[in-house]
Amino acid sequence: MAPTCLHCGSTSHQRRSHKDCPENTKNQNVENGIPQEESNKGQTQGRANAETLADSLVDTASGAISRDAFVAWYMSNYSSFTKDSVGVKRKKGQPLDENSSSGNKKRKKKAASSDIDELTKKRRTALLKAVKSSLRKGITSKKFYEYGSGNECPSEVLMTMGEFNALLGNVGKRVGNTASKTVFKRDLSADDVAALFGDLLKGMQTKTFSAPRFMCKQRKTGKQDIDVGRAFVSFSSNTNKCKMKFVVTNVGCGDNFW
Repeated sequence: MAPTCLHCGSTSHQRRSHKDCPENTKNQNVENGIPQEESNKGQTQGRANAETLADSLVDTASGAISRDAFVAWYMSNYSSFTKDSVGVKRKKGQPLDENSSSGNKKRKKKAASSDIDELTKKRRTALLKAVKSSLRKGITSKKFYEYGSGNECPSEVLMTMGEFNALLGNVGKRVGNTASKTVFKRDLSADDVAALFGDLLKGMQTKTFSAPRFMCKQRKTGKQDIDVGRAFVSFSSNTNKCKMKFVVTNVGCGDNFW
């Protein structure tokens, strides 16, 4: 005797294959938040579409769907089955379909990265202020002394390849004998930095400390103005990160070493 379903008492499926049970389908729709009326409406519409398709392919003489009719229907809809299909893996070296969504994303990304020398005044000011804000954190991470000292302070900002070309592409000198396709390095002199930032980096200060001495506790000695000199720039088109190292010095307040 065939086992019966504990939910509906049907002998058409076993206990372990209860997923085919209409009662189970109803319960799952309720759990997923789908009203039973909408579920039935969708099933009715789907059955109607299937019957319409079958009627268009069925042979009136034999009452069955012929092989030629099915092949003709399948080939007429083949492109909609395969184009930009979910889960279909593109083979290595196979060209990307220009009409697919992934192809559109690729083209948009390429167009954005190739946008050169177009930077609005507002965006330019925002990028320079972001560099200054990041530089403040870099200065705080270093230690300056009251008698005068200097450090290389880091700064990091996100920008596109086009923004880098417009902002820093022609500033300073290129570093390295061979040009990389993904990493671009430049060396900016103190005059280049002053021309690029204008008065934006003026008026900055840093905390200072007493000179390190043997068997003597180091103490804070207040704040001093700093001078931002040359900078070393490295930009990666893979990560869109522009890393900069500024040479920052404080003049000091005289010979207070002892």
